[in-house]
Amino acid sequence: MARNFTQIPRVLASWLLFFAGFSVVYAAGEEQGEPKGNAWRSTTVTQIGAAKFTHPSDFKLELAADEPLVHWPVVADFDADGHLVVVESGGVGWPIQEHNKLLVHRVVRLIDKNHDGKFDTRQLVADKLPLSEGVLCLGKSMLVAAPPSILKLTDHDGDGFCEDREVWFDGQTVTNCANDLHGPYLGLDGWIYWCKGAFGKQAHDLVGGGTLSDAAAHLYRRRLEGGPIEVVASGGMDNPVEIAFSLEGDKFFTSTFLHHPGGGLRDGIGHAIFGGVFGKDHHVVDELVRTGPLLKPTVELGPAAPSGLMRLTPEHPLADRKLTLVSALFNTHKVALHRLAPEKAGFLATTQSLLETERIDFHPTDVLEDGDGSLLVIDTGGWYDLCCPTSRVDQDAAPGGIYRLSLASGVPRQELSEQRIKSGDQLSPWDRRAAALTLIRSEAEDEELARIERTASSESLELHRRQEAVWDLCKDGSTATQRAILSILEGESPPELKQTCLAALAMVAKGAERERAVAFARELLVHRSSSVRRHALETLARLPDPSSGDAILTSAPTLDDLRKLERTSPALHHALVFALVAQIDAAENSHAGILRWLGHGTPGQQVLALRALAACRSNDVLEESLALSAALKAGAGQPVPEYFDILVRRPGWNETGLKVLTDLGVTSTWSDERAAQFERVLGAWRDDSAFQTLAANLLKESPETFAIAVIKAYRGFQLPAPIAAGLSTLMPNLADEQVSRLASELAQVRIAGSSLANVLYNMAAERMKDGSNALDTPTLKLLACLPPGPLRSSAVEQRVVDHFVSLSDIDEPTLAAVGRIQFSDAAMRQLLMMLQQFTPAQLRAVIEASGRQSKAESSQLQRQLLEELPKLTVATSLAPEFVKDTFRSAQAPIKSLAASIAAQLQRPTQATAVELAKILASLPEGDSARGLEVFRGSSASCSACHQMGYIGQKIGPELTRIGGSRTPEALLEAILFPSARIEQSFQPTKFLTESGEVVVGLAKKSSGSYEVQVSDKQKRLLATDEIVDMQPSELSIMPAGIRQVLSDQQLADVLQLLVEAK
Repeated sequence: MARNFTQIPRVLASWLLFFAGFSVVYAAGEEQGEPKGNAWRSTTVTQIGAAKFTHPSDFKLELAADEPLVHWPVVADFDADGHLVVVESGGVGWPIQEHNKLLVHRVVRLIDKNHDGKFDTRQLVADKLPLSEGVLCLGKSMLVAAPPSILKLTDHDGDGFCEDREVWFDGQTVTNCANDLHGPYLGLDGWIYWCKGAFGKQAHDLVGGGTLSDAAAHLYRRRLEGGPIEVVASGGMDNPVEIAFSLEGDKFFTSTFLHHPGGGLRDGIGHAIFGGVFGKDHHVVDELVRTGPLLKPTVELGPAAPSGLMRLTPEHPLADRKLTLVSALFNTHKVALHRLAPEKAGFLATTQSLLETERIDFHPTDVLEDGDGSLLVIDTGGWYDLCCPTSRVDQDAAPGGIYRLSLASGVPRQELSEQRIKSGDQLSPWDRRAAALTLIRSEAEDEELARIERTASSESLELHRRQEAVWDLCKDGSTATQRAILSILEGESPPELKQTCLAALAMVAKGAERERAVAFARELLVHRSSSVRRHALETLARLPDPSSGDAILTSAPTLDDLRKLERTSPALHHALVFALVAQIDAAENSHAGILRWLGHGTPGQQVLALRALAACRSNDVLEESLALSAALKAGAGQPVPEYFDILVRRPGWNETGLKVLTDLGVTSTWSDERAAQFERVLGAWRDDSAFQTLAANLLKESPETFAIAVIKAYRGFQLPAPIAAGLSTLMPNLADEQVSRLASELAQVRIAGSSLANVLYNMAAERMKDGSNALDTPTLKLLACLPPGPLRSSAVEQRVVDHFVSLSDIDEPTLAAVGRIQFSDAAMRQLLMMLQQFTPAQLRAVIEASGRQSKAESSQLQRQLLEELPKLTVATSLAPEFVKDTFRSAQAPIKSLAASIAAQLQRPTQATAVELAKILASLPEGDSARGLEVFRGSSASCSACHQMGYIGQKIGPELTRIGGSRTPEALLEAILFPSARIEQSFQPTKFLTESGEVVVGLAKKSSGSYEVQVSDKQKRLLATDEIVDMQPSELSIMPAGIRQVLSDQQLADVLQLLVEAK
């Protein structure tokens, strides 16, 4: 019997009346405002075991499977018979590369024999797998994500066990957090989609030719039969997980760290526009084609660690024929519902909790819609603690389970199943999948294809049924089905159906049908619906054509509207620029037509062309005089910002580019935007000798802002002689405030061997003649600029030592200055005499100073320091790794002693757990109001690195809602033993430099260098050419000695503050 692809189950229709009060109504067609009616009428609490769950009162929650049937379930999918195939974890260990050799993970099948909603039978499907994070059932086979690979497992003999396995896709990398690969997922177009996270560099062949080679995060797709891959969207996010697909052809994905944490932002759900580049801002995005600012998520979720994502079927009562997503939020212990309404070519989302609990070991990772409309929620339990402090629970006490959320007054599940079978309705997930595979494999009969075409073309049927039928035609992809989709697109169809047709044709159109699809897409560039216009642009981007560039530019908005579009409709702006970039990069000479627009287009068209030319991969298609002429014309005499983007990629444009820089360089008042653009250009041009000479000349007459911009261009690099000479003339003539500002920047460049080093030293020495112990900030900043090494004058050195020991705690200017000095033995003896009175930061600075002593006779002082460490209470703040690394270049006996002392400072994991339990039990009752004072105070200095609400800095993890995802034990561990578990996006990096120095901190890569946050008070800038080795570090930059700084009451107060932060 031919499969029925689009019929609606009659039993489910009754749900729509029951849930009328939950409808979100907006008219079809042009974008609407915020969805309304998103509050539940009432909620109820269901207790299962020790956990209490809150959910809408019209639903019931049941436990569908737990031990011994399932243990640590991760993700799931339905097989061809409607049974649940579950990836099960066998635990995890560090490092993950070694753990994967144990092969302790597996795939099982759960069967509900009596259709009562509770699984009663378990069957092993595959075992001896590395850590596995996704499953997609495809008839007799299944694809399983097991980083670095997607494996294809096949059950050839039909016994339920997959005896055959092969690599379907080689992802090449598996990094420490094992977030390199999630998926795969079957798209509505019949392609296989998956996510690449982490920042391991990979190289893959691309659809259409060429090779992708970068370390960014990506959403990929590929045909079922294999072959090259295609990039859907990219970014600097850490961990994209699951992808969901709308009937209009839009893709949505969950991910962590779409923002640098702060202000309540971090994770979310992104709208994956073709070619889009998302945050966070990370050096890996520098390798990508950028069309403007990084795209932001459609749904902001904070530090929720979203995992599973699905789109509800249109007939589901919670969807009510509207686009509705459901996500599993690992960190916040809930399942959330997201209603999306079209808004300015993107989407406006409202979010509400569908299922939540305060049970800290409930970690939902996946959610699926079953054949009866109930939702299956996968709770993975507490096994995953790689880079994930929220999973800090006793793994044996958190085995996970599978829950079922269904209508409380719905038809009994067994009756519903029987009615579905009798009626022939085949809208269950497994029947949809079987029908899709038939089409993808071109095995559908002509009669069935004709029926699908009639459904897609029927104006009397519901919109979602027509859209589903279009996607079925797309899966087949034959010439006949392409023509059928084109006919629907050509007719008077609703905007949503046009979007579906455009998205489908973008994936399958070939030959003459491709030409027709491109022609229709160009016509729709002026459609009244901005969503249709965006889909038309995405179609043109995937089906580039020499004549499309003119059509895109003809449709360009005015310059003011283009600027506004970038701010208010980033989705449409990206699609507009990216479509034009695709035409330029498609073939040789395809840019010629676009270049003509620079000469005769409107300002909006000229700027759009400049944006595309600045972003395209071809770097030699634009003449400098033509670019400057267009930039000046569009900017009414001042070059538009896009011109600077072009200059950054073309440092050889001396004749015209230097003239523009000269004119702008002597301007005394700049906007922040202009200054940032200027600094980017200077950074790209720093090796150009003509630029160096020009900059040196301009320093004699230009304002301070120009000098700062020039210095920033060389952050981490050796300052060229001409520029050093220019600054040597400038610096002695500046006021104290100017000296401080310029010295702060000079501390980030290398000036060894230049005349500037002598000038700065003499300026500092002259300022010390006042005789006071304390050194002022300009003096300290001048010292911090000097090349590392001994000071020329013992009197100057003594002034620095006197200043250092006079402080109650070390400040940033002092730390930076001391960090450059190689002290004499006499100075080190004086510092060693004061060890007992030093704070943790001062002790660390003295240890680093000792490590810089290179003379053989200094080894006795190094020995004296090391032997004193175990006697110092404050030394408990030191990480053993820090002590070993500091003396790694010392003489062999000192190096061996440092390793021995580090071992004494090492605390066994079990001892840590025991001590935590004892401390927690002994603490007095805490008060969050007093805890806030501790958080803001100078003793603990929490706010120097962490933000809570609007208080504090953004160096470490944000703590505004930390109590919602961490137990008191986990919070106390993070306070007292910060290196025990380090959050993924705050993993420090250890650098080994050419000089043998080890630098550990939070690293951010910029052009040619790394900015390393060593502590709350110190940053270091390392040029890539001075780095010998770099690797992840297990040493947190947060000091570990806070137990010695705070009283028990203060510790209890700050702990209570964090517990209540929800």
